[in-house]
Amino acid sequence: ANLSKLPDCGRRLLEKIEMLEEKLINRDAFGRNANVIHLAEMSVLYICLIFSFVFAYLNCFSSLANVPENLKTNTPTSLLTELMPHQKEGLTWLLWREKQSLPGGILADDMGLGKTLSMISLIVNVKENRKQNEEVKGSNKQVTKSSCLIPSRTTLIIAPASLIFQWEAEFQKHVKSGFLSRYVFHGPKHKRDISAECLARYDVVVTTYGIVSNELSEKFTAVGVEDERSSSDESISRKPGSVLTKIAWERVILDEAHQIKNRTSLISKACCKIPAVARWCLTGTPIHNNLWDLYSLIRFLRVVPFDEEAVWKEYILSARILNTLVKGLLLRREKNQLCTETNKPIVDLKSRKYEEIVMKFEGMEKKVYDYMFQSSNNDTNRFAKVGLIFIEFIVGGPQTTRNNNNFQAMTCVLTLLMRLRQACVHFALINQVLVIVSQWTSLLNILEYHLERKKILYTSINGKVSSSDRQNRANSFNMMDSGPHVMLLSLTAGGVGLNLVGGNHLFLVDLHWNPALEQQACDRIYRIGQTKNVFIHKLVCLETIEERVLALQRIKQTLAKDVLDG
Repeated sequence: ANLSKLPDCGRRLLEKIEMLEEKLINRDAFGRNANVIHLAEMSVLYICLIFSFVFAYLNCFSSLANVPENLKTNTPTSLLTELMPHQKEGLTWLLWREKQSLPGGILADDMGLGKTLSMISLIVNVKENRKQNEEVKGSNKQVTKSSCLIPSRTTLIIAPASLIFQWEAEFQKHVKSGFLSRYVFHGPKHKRDISAECLARYDVVVTTYGIVSNELSEKFTAVGVEDERSSSDESISRKPGSVLTKIAWERVILDEAHQIKNRTSLISKACCKIPAVARWCLTGTPIHNNLWDLYSLIRFLRVVPFDEEAVWKEYILSARILNTLVKGLLLRREKNQLCTETNKPIVDLKSRKYEEIVMKFEGMEKKVYDYMFQSSNNDTNRFAKVGLIFIEFIVGGPQTTRNNNNFQAMTCVLTLLMRLRQACVHFALINQVLVIVSQWTSLLNILEYHLERKKILYTSINGKVSSSDRQNRANSFNMMDSGPHVMLLSLTAGGVGLNLVGGNHLFLVDLHWNPALEQQACDRIYRIGQTKNVFIHKLVCLETIEERVLALQRIKQTLAKDVLDG
């Protein structure tokens, strides 16, 4: 292997090999190999692992020379919508990735840049040129032959439940009628009663993460009690009744792929079991908290040997090494990036102004916060002393429940004192449509009460709103002149699948430890279709826990930027 091709000329890998060689020749005072017993068990496997990593890393690094740059593929003839320049370049990259030894990758374009249409164009292009794709045909036959799966030319799309009908709408909008046959694999068990042979005849099958988890995951052994094995790979099996693992899918696409970021979750493990020739991840935020988030995507993509936890922990938990891997597998464009053709931003959007509104408690607010902070510490210490931190808190008697309700009530009052004051000021200063985002539905309920008192027209979206009702409320909000002036949005419920371009002011009224969720919420209003200048208002209170949360957010954002931007 030519290690000189690596960015560090293979220095780190050579150091590992030298360390092993020293162990092999290391002898004690009597001339015996001090590590012979340990090495007899481990050295061969360890050395094989190192060389496997070397060759895989070299292969990934050498493939960077073949990455297509600034090359555009024409819009497929069966696509009704003309692709934008950056989408044509993206289609070239998608087609290139599907011809690699490990077909697939991560499309991590900024939110609102049309990742859905890009993947639809890939599906349409491949079907139009089916006879020319002999390499893909051969791969499918090989997968089918080696695993006894039903051959197919079907794309499986796995998405959050709130997005599956949006995918269907996008197909109807952008693809010529009748060109792609589609099936929505969703609903109760009796509505999913379809054979694998029938399912494999469709061009596209759309399902949800929940369905995949239910289809492939074993049930808990007792009501409310999770089997100890549920966190291991044994909790996932190819059930005889699951059609999803009986088909050799042409490609599997994870929409909002960060849904599998927890590598120990059943959803993550279930998705990894889906057999497919090409494997794709769509997410504008591949890294939420740390590099293990990205590992979950690499494991799904089956990038050997980087999909092994031991390899990832030993060699990849370094942004410098990870950059080479990411550059070959991931494509990311941002809204402010310049188009190579026009030398203008790749999408024509209005300006966006980000503002952190710094606040500070005064008088009674400070007293209430200090009292709450001390009460929280006392409760935590009390539970820790008796060793019942969670059990007593959750299962405790009436006194515990009463204290907890009082604490929650104080939280709501305090949050209202701190946030509503600022929000009301801006209501008076601007005559524009706005979105208020909070992770606490209790706060949104309080705001609803005051909006009704002021007779301000509003709507809301939270986790209790059905998928169809979500879309109706979003459409109503986007009606500009006649729609509601305020949208109350739950942070987690509003992170995906919503277009709220009817509003151009967004308030983040409380901080979340995961900055990617806030970024997703902000992009609900800053996306293609927005006709006004956008203003993001983030409220931060000094001398509180929010200062620590903000510092943690910045660390996570820096990590993600270093990895994705190289």
